[in-house]
Amino acid sequence: MEAQADYGTLGLALLGPSEGVVPLADLPEDSLAAWLSGGGQGEGSTRAEKPFGRALVGGLCKTIQLRPGEEQQVTFLVVWHFPHLPQHGNHYGTRFPDAEAVAVYLAQHFERLAGQTRLWRDTWYDSTLPWWLLDRLFAPVSILASGTCQWRANGRFWAWEGVRCCAGTCAHVWNYAHALARLFPELERSVREMQDFGPGFVAATGAVNFRGESNDFWAGDSQGGTALKCLREHQMSLDSRFLERNWPKIRKTVEFLMDQDGNGDGLIEGSQHNTYDINFFGANTMVGSLYLGALRAAEEMAREVGDSEFAAKCRKVFEAGSRLTVERLFNGEYFVQEVDLKKHPKHQYGDGCLSDQLFGQGWAHQVGLGYLYPREKVLSALRAVYVYNWAPDIGPQNAAHPPQRWFARPGEAGLFTCTWPKSKHLGPDSVLYRDEVWTGIEPENLS
Repeated sequence: MEAQADYGTLGLALLGPSEGVVPLADLPEDSLAAWLSGGGQGEGSTRAEKPFGRALVGGLCKTIQLRPGEEQQVTFLVVWHFPHLPQHGNHYGTRFPDAEAVAVYLAQHFERLAGQTRLWRDTWYDSTLPWWLLDRLFAPVSILASGTCQWRANGRFWAWEGVRCCAGTCAHVWNYAHALARLFPELERSVREMQDFGPGFVAATGAVNFRGESNDFWAGDSQGGTALKCLREHQMSLDSRFLERNWPKIRKTVEFLMDQDGNGDGLIEGSQHNTYDINFFGANTMVGSLYLGALRAAEEMAREVGDSEFAAKCRKVFEAGSRLTVERLFNGEYFVQEVDLKKHPKHQYGDGCLSDQLFGQGWAHQVGLGYLYPREKVLSALRAVYVYNWAPDIGPQNAAHPPQRWFARPGEAGLFTCTWPKSKHLGPDSVLYRDEVWTGIEPENLS
């Protein structure tokens, strides 16, 4: 047993006085229910345990006496300790030797731990916002306490896209997530330093492999997002040490994007892998707004570390890109993709209205960088996303254009990834996931 990867300990515990507590660990399976229903008596000990290798069947009971109108609370703990996460270990294994130690810690700190948990809940729901919206905003935070996420023994936070699916704290998927960075900033910093600038970093070029050690190529949206995340992590730090020790790699990350730009006009026009599992070609604002956001983030960080020359360079390229984006990609209502569909007929969106077209602008507001494009153009594009892509009932659109995967059903509301309000729908060869409803895109672009 001790050699198994999932080896560990389990326990039941009761908080409070030991009077009336009866632990059981040696009952045959078929007699436990009979013992409990018969009001059986224990042996007077408040502890029972069994070694590995013997079937563990038992229970934990507490008898209390209540007078008329009286009430008492009995608090049970269910504790576990499985520290041997394959290859990496669990961080809690460095703090607690077994489940019993976890129970002791909980008993010693229960009022603080339970009190802070309830305070978090009560503070969140003490709001004038409707409960359904609070629930909707709160729900994603629960993922941090699920099998999706790991806190490894060495202190590194690591996560799947979904449980056991798509490895590597995927940088463009986690581009949409802010809860970890705001609630547990130390864990988020570990992703930057132990993944993006660790096994995922290509020192020769500055490329950031977006799945860390699990892949060997970069993505346009996650490369820009990495720089923006670094500004956020710096802002969420107590001092400047994170920025100072990582600045050379942060700068190299942004310089890699500048190399993709080539002529310094603020537009990336080559191949741009992205979160839709495809490559965009030509200038677009999905990747482009993240590039401009990265330039602005790098400018701010460069000024802080005294790298004024690089700050000025970032500002110059940003201003050129902001101006040219409006000139070349704004169609009077929203931002489109400048692409030769004859040369690149698959997986592009052309003059479509992409819900992610202002992804980088959402990021810029998250870290206090202001507008990447003129405010009136941003508001116009957001209105277009709402008018053309939001559907109170997704049924009619999906009847005409079935999605690859169903995340919302007819009769339900949702935001489509892309529509073509000013031209014919580009069909099955266009941008992937166009007819799907991704909940992550909604708060990023419609808030």
